[in-house]
Amino acid sequence: MRLEFPDANGTILLDHYAQLGIDFDLPEPPECAAHVWAWFWQLSNARGGGGFSIASIAYSEIAAWGELTLADPTPTEIGMIKAMDAAFLDAVEKRRKVGAKPGKK
Repeated sequence: MRLEFPDANGTILLDHYAQLGIDFDLPEPPECAAHVWAWFWQLSNARGGGGFSIASIAYSEIAAWGELTLADPTPTEIGMIKAMDAAFLDAVEKRRKVGAKPGKK
């Protein structure tokens, strides 16, 4: 799934994140990992909130998504999804701090 294309609900993720003040300059993934990149964005689009932050993608969410979509990620691919999620959350946090007003965390 690409950020500039609508998801199943018609939401264009790039626009959604831009409204939140998050701008991404995303590289293209290697062709051999493109399916994992697409899976990550499917899971990311369905993530819940954690109060004042974005929740990480839980293993239980990956398992449920796999059952619903009939995807069967390998342990390595699950590790890749979790690494992508950690990098995504780190980037979001860094961008929020840059845009934070003085006196606010």
